[in-house]
Amino acid sequence: MTRVYQPKHPHLAALPWWMSRWIGYRPYPVVIPPLWVNCVWSFIAVFCGIATIQTIFTHVHFFVNKEIPPVIANYVASVGLIGALVNSPFAQPRPMFCGHMIGAVTGICITKLMELLPEEQFLQFRWLAGSTSCATTLVLMQMTNNRHPPACSTAILVAIDNNLRTLSWSFIPIILLTATVSLCITLFINNIQRRYPAFWLYPGDLDEPAPIVAEEDDPTTRVNSTVDLPKTIQDKSPV
Repeated sequence: MTRVYQPKHPHLAALPWWMSRWIGYRPYPVVIPPLWVNCVWSFIAVFCGIATIQTIFTHVHFFVNKEIPPVIANYVASVGLIGALVNSPFAQPRPMFCGHMIGAVTGICITKLMELLPEEQFLQFRWLAGSTSCATTLVLMQMTNNRHPPACSTAILVAIDNNLRTLSWSFIPIILLTATVSLCITLFINNIQRRYPAFWLYPGDLDEPAPIVAEEDDPTTRVNSTVDLPKTIQDKSPV
């Protein structure tokens, strides 16, 4: 018998190696690096991700004029998650993008609904808007199978942070920009000596080629072996 490897996704295998490597595809089983190697690359990924996001929001005049915080707390958690736990289902691109989108839209909608109250009453019941947004986001992520825990903070920040609250619907493209920047940095750093992502859309998208057992047709490579079977019937010679 011969083990023949067949890629599950030939469209990724057809890409040049210098391209497919940086999107997480490997034509061979991935060797898990030692713990100290993981720690070093996790440090570099988180440092570069947070530093780049801070640089964008503190030096680009558009974001400075909008008074956007240099780092939104929810993405500190996201960068840490995708930079360290590269194989976690919570750290993959689809749950990250969809989770933060669900959190942003849910938080804005519930906050807008609560803003129908007078400002004094809204400030009094702001805790209700934040907790409802967080809980609703969690349920929606579970229903859509886009579980990304830091997205819960995206929903609650819209309700309790005055700067983000004033952004209103402009908060959504900021979320998408931050997600894209952090993902691009993580793709580069995590694929130097590790592999990220474990999947793009569905689990198994980037799995190593699945082993398929094929029968060997070449008789010269077959291994002949003699198997002794137990004797169940004994012949008796006639008297």
